[in-house]
This record gives sequence, structure tokens and C-alpha cells, in this order.
Amino acid sequence: MNHITELSDKYNSLFDGWFKNLTALSIGALTFLVSLMPQSAIPSPGKYFLIACWILLGASILFGLIGSFRPVVLARLHLLMNLHPLTEKNMSAGEKIPSEWGAYKLQIIIYCQNIAVVSFFLAFVNLVIYACLKTIYA
Repeated sequence: MNHITELSDKYNSLFDGWFKNLTALSIGALTFLVSLMPQSAIPSPGKYFLIACWILLGASILFGLIGSFRPVVLARLHLLMNLHPLTEKNMSAGEKIPSEWGAYKLQIIIYCQNIAVVSFFLAFVNLVIYACLKTIYA
């Protein structure tokens, strides 16, 4: 069991570091895009891609912050499993696994992390389309 826990901790530490970088990139990109907002009116097809980019970067930041609670939830799950070990005696008595709600939270956090990654990718695609349209219509 300790070997599995060590591998899980190693994976989570690598993943969390990468995920913090993704959230920081989203915040930086949104700040940069808003600060360089053109003073003149943006042509109609391009402005929708720019707005979509801002919204998707905002979603990436929001879901990235929610996803950053993954180590907290995992630590809580480890604590609950260590306090209430699952034994045959407990199972025959009909006890529930104490970490059922924690596993549900972990599932939500994993979905949020996936949404953050996808929204960052889509924001990048929208930004590229906006830049192409701005070049074509300029």
C-alpha cells in the first residue's frame, strides 16, 4: 500500500506543478490581452473570437483554481482511510467506506481540471483565429 501511495504522491506533485503553470499562463494571457485592447472598434467577426478567448481564459482560471484543491482533497482521503481502515470485520458489519464523499469531491476536481485544460486550448485557438482575421481585415 505504501508503494501505491508513493507513486500517487509523485504523480500528484508533477501534475500539480504543471497545473499551477497552466493557471498562471491563463491569468497572464488574460491580463496581457485586456491591457493591449485596441482603442478602435474591432471588426465584427474578429471581436467574437476575442470575446470567446477572454471568456475561455476566465473559465480556465476559475476551473484551474477549483482544480488546485486536489492535494487538499487527496490528503483528506488519505487521512480518512488511515483513520478508518477497511477490514473484513467492517465490511461484514455493513459499514460504508468513510471517504465516499471525498471520492466524489475528487471526481469533481478532476472534471474541473479537464475543463480548465480544454478551455485554455480553445482560448488559444480563438486567439489564433482572431489574429488571422485581424491580419486579413487590416
